[in-house]
Amino acid sequence: MAKGSFPAFDLSSLSVFLGQPIAGILGVPLLSKYVSIIDYQGGLLTWLKPTKFSYAGRGQMLPLQDSGGTGLLIIPGIITLSNCAEQTMKFSLDSGSNTAVTFNHRFSENHPGFGSEEVDPRGVAVGVGSMEGAWGNIHSVRLGDLPLTAPHVLALRKDATEMLDKVADASIGTPILIQFRVIVDRQHNRIILEPRTDRSPALATPCISANEGANHGQRVSSEPTPND
Repeated sequence: MAKGSFPAFDLSSLSVFLGQPIAGILGVPLLSKYVSIIDYQGGLLTWLKPTKFSYAGRGQMLPLQDSGGTGLLIIPGIITLSNCAEQTMKFSLDSGSNTAVTFNHRFSENHPGFGSEEVDPRGVAVGVGSMEGAWGNIHSVRLGDLPLTAPHVLALRKDATEMLDKVADASIGTPILIQFRVIVDRQHNRIILEPRTDRSPALATPCISANEGANHGQRVSSEPTPND
């Protein structure tokens, strides 16, 4: 398994937050040695030697992007805001986050006034202290061909880690990942999202802006009725 030096953090706050004792966190350097399969449906984490892994399923394959030497898992995606505006993003995968999408502080700077519910400043950020930001809403997040609902998201005004700020625009958390069997295949520079067999992913409906909705209503109301 892994050898060498390892950082040590006080995980007591995380243990309290999760309601169970946490002895440690498995990081990317360890997971990258193997093909890692996170099976939320079966409650299993499987490690396979790369030489014994081949994939012939129909899961959504997403390319891993340059992580700037951080070792983070970075994938491309697109968010659709509540006003239907789209924005290309770089997402890091964070299976330890219970937030669907967490934007870094640049998002807050580019979208002033986003969010209304302030984050509890005592929120857990392992090893780096608290976070500052606000909860808000977007329409969806698209990963490959999958437009997924992500109604409740977090926009940070102060990033918990400079590492994330440098290489990603946001992170994808458990509320989205739990809808899939997640396969981390670094040897082929890809992430595979395979839908669960017990339920379908929560796909978003097409976005309709307020203006489009109003115009559509006007067109419908202006059409002649059979009695005209």
